[in-house]
Amino acid sequence: MNRQPYFAAKLFASAMILLAACAFVLKYVFRYYLNYNATAFTDPVSGAANYWTMRGWLLMHMTGGMWALLTGPWQFWMGFRKCYARLNRWTGRLFLFGVAVGSIGAFRIRMGVLGYSFALCRTDPAVAAHALGSRLGAFIK
Repeated sequence: MNRQPYFAAKLFASAMILLAACAFVLKYVFRYYLNYNATAFTDPVSGAANYWTMRGWLLMHMTGGMWALLTGPWQFWMGFRKCYARLNRWTGRLFLFGVAVGSIGAFRIRMGVLGYSFALCRTDPAVAAHALGSRLGAFIK
């Protein structure tokens, strides 16, 4: 069997990335889904913003981000890409859709919490990500 060099190390690194993504989702995202009330979305002790007033946008951001976070690692697994090319294209589309949905939610939260002028001046990285995503989406047939 002709395997790639450092196959075990690459497999271990990929598994750790996917495990870290799942741990992040379980620790930080599911608490909002499981406790859908004002106390879960507000933390006055830490002085955090009141996200209960923007819960729809926050859920949009978290759902899109979670979708992108959990479908993204499959895009870089060459064995998956070679064996399941059609499925890989569909997960790529879903990844880009998750990035777009999460970015729109994050932009609206940023505008509501920090104000429009600050949100607009901090948008350059998000615009660059969307531009890159749209160019990558053009290559997915």
